[in-house]
Amino acid sequence: MIEATDADGNVIATLTATKAFGCVLVSGAVVSDGDTITVSVDGAATMATASTTGTSGIATGGMGGGPAKGNRPEGQGGPA
Repeated sequence: MIEATDADGNVIATLTATKAFGCVLVSGAVVSDGDTITVSVDGAATMATASTTGTSGIATGGMGGGPAKGNRPEGQGGPA
């Protein structure tokens, strides 16, 4: 069981994993850059700070990152 909560303890996401995994990404409209998110996997909690980063004009969302920002260089795929 995976559960993500915001700084106020509100549950923002839950999931029951059906296979082994090594990474959890939390993203959505309720998560903003700089927010503190707690992710619990089978009751073991880890805190993370949501962030967005970008290179070469393409932004990628970190844990809880919002939509990509920036201009996509001509001929490159990914979000605009």
